[in-house]
Amino acid sequence: MGVRIPSGAEGHGAVHNCLALCEDPDITPVGHRIANLYGDRVRADYHLDTRYVEKARNARVRVEDAQMIIGILRKCLGDNARLGAMRDALSKAAATKRFLL
Repeated sequence: MGVRIPSGAEGHGAVHNCLALCEDPDITPVGHRIANLYGDRVRADYHLDTRYVEKARNARVRVEDAQMIIGILRKCLGDNARLGAMRDALSKAAATKRFLL
């Protein structure tokens, strides 16, 4: 899609921001879900007093979220018109400084 994703921790934010700004009704929520998955991972790794992230129920919910995200992204990959519209939205976001390409 012509987006440069930085390496390291900044890349996580860039991916979910890119998806959230692409103006696709299915993909925009995916950006938010990815941010939530990343947030839970950070809490599990670094905030050891946050116990809910290590519960089996939360793990199941997050796996279901990941599977749903993968399904939506796969559906979009085969749709060139949709990808073009998303690319245009990202270019517009970059032009308004909401996101850097």
